[in-house]
Amino acid sequence: MKPNELVKILIDRFENDRRYSASLLPTALQKRIHSIFSLWLSHYWNDFYGDQTRKTIISFLDRISKYENLTPICDSLAPLVIREPPVNDPDNTWGLVDDDDDDPLSSLNTCIERNKKKDSGYSSGGVLCITNFIQDVTNRLSLDESSHLLTSNNNVEPNLDVNTPTLSSNYLLHHAKSNPLFLHPNLRKSQKKRNSLADPNRCCAEFAGGLINIDHIAKYDKHNNSTPSIATTIGWASSILGYPFSTIKQHPSFNQVKSNYKTFIKLQNKTIADQLTWIEAELFSRIKPREFIQHLWTSKKNDCNQNSSNNAVIASIAHFNFISAWITTTIIEQSSLTKRILLLEKFMSIAVELQKLNNYNSLMAFLAGINSASILRLKQTRQAIITKKVYKQFRSLERLMNTEQSYSSYRLVLNKALGTPGIPYLGIHSQDLVLLTEANKDFRANGTIHWEKFRLMGETIMTIMKFKYPRYTIEPDIKVLRFIADSQILTEDEQYKKSIIVEPRVEDTLSIKSLWIRL
Repeated sequence: MKPNELVKILIDRFENDRRYSASLLPTALQKRIHSIFSLWLSHYWNDFYGDQTRKTIISFLDRISKYENLTPICDSLAPLVIREPPVNDPDNTWGLVDDDDDDPLSSLNTCIERNKKKDSGYSSGGVLCITNFIQDVTNRLSLDESSHLLTSNNNVEPNLDVNTPTLSSNYLLHHAKSNPLFLHPNLRKSQKKRNSLADPNRCCAEFAGGLINIDHIAKYDKHNNSTPSIATTIGWASSILGYPFSTIKQHPSFNQVKSNYKTFIKLQNKTIADQLTWIEAELFSRIKPREFIQHLWTSKKNDCNQNSSNNAVIASIAHFNFISAWITTTIIEQSSLTKRILLLEKFMSIAVELQKLNNYNSLMAFLAGINSASILRLKQTRQAIITKKVYKQFRSLERLMNTEQSYSSYRLVLNKALGTPGIPYLGIHSQDLVLLTEANKDFRANGTIHWEKFRLMGETIMTIMKFKYPRYTIEPDIKVLRFIADSQILTEDEQYKKSIIVEPRVEDTLSIKSLWIRL
């Protein structure tokens, strides 16, 4: 349902739960609804992009503010509700969204009109307009608290952590009066549009599916003296979000391939694994539970234009594909058998380090890259390392991530890793969600909601989210990050053609020999 519809249903349940006297409020149900609103307003403010939705909940807070026992609820939600309107709604391309075609001042006008009518909620005094509501809450503050906030920095944004004390309404009153965008939310749209048109050619280095800007990180690196990443001009991130890899026109020259090889071989395996884990951890930390549902929704609708900047799950998939293609391209670019062997060994060693770090998402990307069709057919290259220790270690990683019994080995190891820094392989858990979605209908035969389905989906998502803490203590190395980000990769077709060139098929070799014999 649309956000405004859900807001109205929750408010209706709250206001109609009057099983006890006013002295025993709030009830258990009202406390639960308060908790839902706190989390919703804190983490998904974009759902309140529509001014009608914000007006609905503000009117609700005004009504319950007349009850002394409910004023704590009002005071805790008010700072979250009367913030500046959301700049945009990243979820407006999927699901159900509110349609707000009203005039910017419609909320205020409607509020004033409703003032003339008798309200059917808790209070019989009608609905106050927004400014009066804020002023009413302000009047309940102590003078000490008010004076403290008046002398504080007015540019500080409210703390959105629902577990910490909320800011006082005196701050909120000042904040609302000093921001015309609060009462004129639609001005935000034109302002954003003007900003986007200010410099249409402006571009920055994008990393990890477009969510991590290397050049921005470099500003805080005192020891970094390197030039901006070439990803700025090449735009590699976009090439893995629905566009073919061949859109990268500049293929590395012989000297560049040679230079990249020397640089890569000199880097420590642990260093590369650490930096790949730092990238993955940054991406993983930005994932919100809802984004898994968004990804399911858009995948079901066959939406090929999913934007990774609006969804960290999609960005993680894009990064996964990039890492796999990077590994394959790096190996098959080398015409020398000796160099291919060394590179294959090195990538396998890095995979071992990734497993030690519990970075299973990057580990699976390595398995995908090393076991790609272009690398598997390199029999001479692979044959040279079969007897080495690193190959045996790599084979054990393959068994760990094997699909047998629904990845039972991986799931067992992942459960043991709880409480330590780790990154799950999102592909497996996303598939779990797909299976739960397709195997169960949203509604039962009697028309009721199939809550068990959604409970299992919630458990699956929360299993992933548990690994957000504790965090890794790895520091980013700008030079290593840029080296990986600036790597130029080939399409799957280009990779396979290059693979055939560096190690021709046996029948091709025999045919050449027979041709020479005939001559």
